[in-house]
Amino acid sequence: MKLGVSGKVPTPRYDHGACAVDLNRLVLYGGRSSNSTSLASDELHLLRYSPETKEAAWCILKTAGSKSPGNLYGHTLVFRKPYLVVFGGIRHAENDMRSASTYQGSAWLLNLDMVKKLEWMEIVSSNDKYPTPRAFHSADVLYSNQQ
Repeated sequence: MKLGVSGKVPTPRYDHGACAVDLNRLVLYGGRSSNSTSLASDELHLLRYSPETKEAAWCILKTAGSKSPGNLYGHTLVFRKPYLVVFGGIRHAENDMRSASTYQGSAWLLNLDMVKKLEWMEIVSSNDKYPTPRAFHSADVLYSNQQ
């Protein structure tokens, strides 16, 4: 089966994060551009699939505020309703792959239920202890009956 796809298709990339946010939606964030010398933008891309029309559409989710995880690659991206979570990865100065790299140990949340004002929030430790910076790791969401 061939799907019709519309909207602004993300630039080709690798080492990005992608995850399903429900049965018919997928988000894509970060990565390296296919030209290998620059990072992909820090825009958050959403792919919506319509089972009724058998078509998919890309769009960019606009975020408010001046803070974001930034241009990353090698990070993880997971979803636990209503939060999208970005953790770790590598950042380069000036978004140029030829510049110095810094491994990240930060975690960021985006509440996808707040569609009118999507705003990234960095998780800040109350005791100043953070996970070791890392990249090219994996993450998953653990569900439990205990809250």
